[in-house]
Amino acid sequence: MAAMTMASNPQWPREQAAGLRGLGDRECLALARDGHREAQGELVSRHMPVVYRLCLRLTRDRDSAADATQEVFARALGAFASLDPESSVRAWLCAIAYNFVRDLSRRAKVRRIVAAPRGDDGGRFEPRDERQRPALDVLVAREEAGVLEDALDRLDPGARAIVVLRDIEGLSYAEIARALDVNVGTVKSRVHRARMELKEAMLALRPAWFDA
Repeated sequence: MAAMTMASNPQWPREQAAGLRGLGDRECLALARDGHREAQGELVSRHMPVVYRLCLRLTRDRDSAADATQEVFARALGAFASLDPESSVRAWLCAIAYNFVRDLSRRAKVRRIVAAPRGDDGGRFEPRDERQRPALDVLVAREEAGVLEDALDRLDPGARAIVVLRDIEGLSYAEIARALDVNVGTVKSRVHRARMELKEAMLALRPAWFDA
């Protein structure tokens, strides 16, 4: 009932907008579908990091990723009203991002951009809590992260997207299925195949890691 009251008033006071952060995605989506701008803004803010990371890993370029992220949310803001209230907002936004970057690449007919140099994170993996870890562990983690990124670069965009969605961003099989508009069985098959390709790429880069 509270959601309906707020949704009926798009001019809901700004001082109450902070309360949206305590709502779940579905509650925010109910408001967003009714034109509640603060709720739409909250969903954008909440999911912008994952969309940007996905775009960055697919484009391998910061400026392209930023432009793609803006386009994704511009499209989303105009489509909240048509989104199924039971949908996963994160999966929906990832689907928009994936399809936009894929179509952009097809139109441009250019090869994907090489990953950023090591001095720039460029969407590369970064070990967590480095200050609390021994120096040697940090160096090893950084090397592993770099090799994993280089291996990801060797995958085709579709396989890389599957690995990013499942193993990096943590989407469920069901969410990925909705994002890519395929069934769960197909997602599981693609994830398995992409992981095997990733392992082969890592093996080529660091064969000693896989010695028995």
